[in-house]
Amino acid sequence: MLRIGLFGAGYAAHHHARSFQRLSAMGLAQLGAVFSRDLQRAESLARRYGAQLCPDLEAFWETNPDAVDICTPTPTHAEYALEAIRRGKHVLVEKPIARTLQEATAMVRAAQQSGVILMVAHEQRFEPDCRRAWEIVRAGGLGRLRMARQVIVGPYPEWSTDDWFADFDQSGGPLLDLAIHSLDYFNWLFGGPPLRVYAIGVRRRLTFEDHTVALLRYPDGGLAWVEASWGMPRGSPLIVRTELIGTAGVLQWDSQGTASFQIWKEGGESQAWTPIDVDGFTAEIQHFVECIRQGTAPEIRGEEAIAALRTALAAIASLQARRPVMLEEVSE
Repeated sequence: MLRIGLFGAGYAAHHHARSFQRLSAMGLAQLGAVFSRDLQRAESLARRYGAQLCPDLEAFWETNPDAVDICTPTPTHAEYALEAIRRGKHVLVEKPIARTLQEATAMVRAAQQSGVILMVAHEQRFEPDCRRAWEIVRAGGLGRLRMARQVIVGPYPEWSTDDWFADFDQSGGPLLDLAIHSLDYFNWLFGGPPLRVYAIGVRRRLTFEDHTVALLRYPDGGLAWVEASWGMPRGSPLIVRTELIGTAGVLQWDSQGTASFQIWKEGGESQAWTPIDVDGFTAEIQHFVECIRQGTAPEIRGEEAIAALRTALAAIASLQARRPVMLEEVSE
């Protein structure tokens, strides 16, 4: 089995660790080592999932993992990824790929030059409902896709280490940390990034906009609406609602419903589909592991991860400038 070293011990790290536990039972990969600057959290995670606790980076690298999984705050992604690539390790890194385009480009180039796999964990692509919807769109099941809308809202993530989400320079707010899910997914659906983005927002609790809406215009004339919010009341669940509108039908699904979606077409024809019990985190990590084992490139290319980051940064620029922003305006 592949041995994986995990950076981080927070929310995402626990999801990933649980997935490695499942992959270990399948004989594919096991969590070997854990490092986090929050030693107490790292100790708890390592104990729970049977991994080696590493008190410092030197001890982490001495475990000689086959690959690393980076689930740390966004501004640290490039630091850990570049060091891992320098050591010849394959890298899975949580979304977004990095905080800046310069860091993201450096990561992708380093991986290409070193011949190691770099995959960004854009998890929606591996959620069974999102993936099935993409297959339907690509097969022409909705005709030509004209409008996509996703609402992804929840309470402010108060569990972050040192409350780093509240620091806009680190997190980028919900337009970067949360909307990145929708932005990458819609770029995937429309076959590439949008031409321009227009974003608006309001402030509820934070010093920056914590409830945001972004409107995207794609090259073929298609539109996408992304609503991302940390403004829900404490204790509220994370809610994801998606609607795809094509020339031949409409497809909708809701994370708070029955985990199924339904398609309506002209004349009253309808179709329903319920996803099998597949966990998106496990599916994406299994894909990463299989790419290493088979020597194949991951479905999520580095250039696509950079495009998702550029789209989010364009939305932030639009929000701040109070005008539409062309993606070509956002550079390194």
